Amino acid sequence: MTSAAVIATYNGEKYIIELLQSILNQSIKIDEVVICDDLSTDNTRELVNEFINKNGLESSWRLLVNEKNLGYAENYRKGIKSVNGDIIFTADQDDIWEKTRLENMLAVMESSDEIGVLNTDYFEFSDNLEEAIQIVNELSLDNFINLGKVKLNAKNRFLKFPGCVMCFRKDYFESIEKHWFNGWAHDEFLWCVSVLDERCFYANVITLLRRVHEGQTSGKIGRDRFKRIKYLEGELKCVNKLIEIAKEKGVDKKTLKIYQKNEKATALRLELVKERKIFNLFKLLFLLKYYNSKKSYLVEGLMAIKG
Repeated sequence: MTSAAVIATYNGEKYIIELLQSILNQSIKIDEVVICDDLSTDNTRELVNEFINKNGLESSWRLLVNEKNLGYAENYRKGIKSVNGDIIFTADQDDIWEKTRLENMLAVMESSDEIGVLNTDYFEFSDNLEEAIQIVNELSLDNFINLGKVKLNAKNRFLKFPGCVMCFRKDYFESIEKHWFNGWAHDEFLWCVSVLDERCFYANVITLLRRVHEGQTSGKIGRDRFKRIKYLEGELKCVNKLIEIAKEKGVDKKTLKIYQKNEKATALRLELVKERKIFNLFKLLFLLKYYNSKKSYLVEGLMAIKG
């Protein structure tokens, strides 16, 4: 079973070397690493090339540079399609891999062919990396890996783990790629479809130190009305696709109902924010379980009322 890591970079000069070093320092050697750069305007590419050459990694590590800016989702898609490993790990440019991440996750993947996508725990930090590593090492001393399947419900319809803690089978990805539409983030796509397929699993082991900082691509939507509209439009497109897949697979009525109720709630939320249909607040009271966060009900209500 071969392994590959895909790193999507864009102006990541500040932290990229720490990530690359953490992958190089794994307890077992990774077979392939592809860094896909989306036309960074800083020194990211130069630093990556220098790291590869300095460590003699030219035979297994590659830097790909896009001809045009693809954006976050399509940059990852290009990277995923560029690797040959049986098990693919997606990595964010500013995180740190725990030293046994690769070894532990490959062992879990080898334990069952049923696992299409595997998610793990992570530890968030902001400033002191050494302190964070020490804490993770202490937490991991007696960390028995308990594996469980992620079951579909109103909450698990939404992405629960960032892509940086995922790995997945290449052949499973290839079997579902036809459903991936342009702009659908790779982690949300893999999570949503694998939960529907009953091939999404979670292991309670910390495998990653996730850096929290202002410059992250995956920022919060907050109270920006236009960002919220764009987000809800994306969510509506996502759930419509999931309904299409569910019908294609002939799922039971209970499963289909989860997606249909989520579709109804998302459409009402979009009308509320975009068209300021205040009466939708009353309708949405009966659909709160189909929100990723109930706080969004209040935020979106204020957006509509304030105008």
